[in-house]
Amino acid sequence: MGWVTRAPMPTARDGLAAGVVDATLYAVGGFAGTGRTAVNERYDPSTDTWSSKVSMPTARNLLVAGAVNGVLYAVGGYTGSARLSVNEAYDPATDTWSTRAAMPTARYGLAAGVVNGILYAVGGFGGTAVNEAYDPSTNTWASRAAMPTARYALAAGVVGSSLYAVGGNTGSATAVNESYDPSTDTWASRASMPTARYYLAAGVVNGLVYAVAGYTGSATDVNEAYDPNTNTWSSRAAMPTARYALAAGVVGSSLYAVGGNTGSRIAVNEAYTPTGTVTGTVRDAATLQPLAGVSVTSDDGQATTTGLDGSYTLTEVTVGTRTITFARTGYNPQAHIITVPEGGTYTLNVDLVPAVQDVSGTISDAISGTFTPGPQATLTGS
Repeated sequence: MGWVTRAPMPTARDGLAAGVVDATLYAVGGFAGTGRTAVNERYDPSTDTWSSKVSMPTARNLLVAGAVNGVLYAVGGYTGSARLSVNEAYDPATDTWSTRAAMPTARYGLAAGVVNGILYAVGGFGGTAVNEAYDPSTNTWASRAAMPTARYALAAGVVGSSLYAVGGNTGSATAVNESYDPSTDTWASRASMPTARYYLAAGVVNGLVYAVAGYTGSATDVNEAYDPNTNTWSSRAAMPTARYALAAGVVGSSLYAVGGNTGSRIAVNEAYTPTGTVTGTVRDAATLQPLAGVSVTSDDGQATTTGLDGSYTLTEVTVGTRTITFARTGYNPQAHIITVPEGGTYTLNVDLVPAVQDVSGTISDAISGTFTPGPQATLTGS
């Protein structure tokens, strides 16, 4: 899998925002053609199709979006002459927008993340270290601890109950990575990205923050993954299309990177699904001899069959927790739950137990042909 090109957006644009509601991505706003747009387009990954939805009340670019309880909030942005504090809510169930409480600090080029039902809007032009929290249940904003590093054109991702603010511009491209814990209202410095950049996008898949694309002096195709558990970064497969000022959203185990600028505004939609490999050997548990013809399947749809030496390899298995099933006629099937590492190999060797076969019949006297009660039969072999 890795990166796959998917259906392009109907409207080519950059400086847009994206949010995910009910396994569907919504791409809102941006700069299209010769002006800022209010367009709202819906992408369904299950059918690889886009549809036009009701436009935002306020046309703008360099805004952010976040989803809380099935509603998409589009916050901040730029009109071409003014920074915005606008906060507009889109309800996909009714295809309607409503105006909500304005952000205290008007700004654009900010980032946002949702933690426990609260949307945190951080950084941006007009408030480069500002951190403001929006609670949709009360329609109120609150000022929170400012970011240690003031910046704009950054990206953010949420893992567990922490927000990670990565990259951006401090006067030049930065690689800074700072985590915010809303429960204590504190920030901490974390390991910096390998590649300093701004106007990037970010998304979280299986507990890793993926920071994709951005501007380094030119458009880049960089894809770097941050693991909060180890506080380390690693390089991943580069995007097919180098770009900046894009948006991203995660549906299932895939990150969708939409729109952006390559020197001109684009409608590109590329999906990244982190994958790994599962390999091993299957034997007969009784004889410990290799078993050929065993069906090996993963719950993400990958499948293969063991060879004459009992070996198998499943490639492009979606990372994370997977169930691998082994089945062959005459043997008891087995299912194993494993964790597939991204870009790595998990070795899973299995011994299949021969199935117990029921034997029934009648024993008769060979001469008379009549039923003979009480005799015993001994079966050998497998």
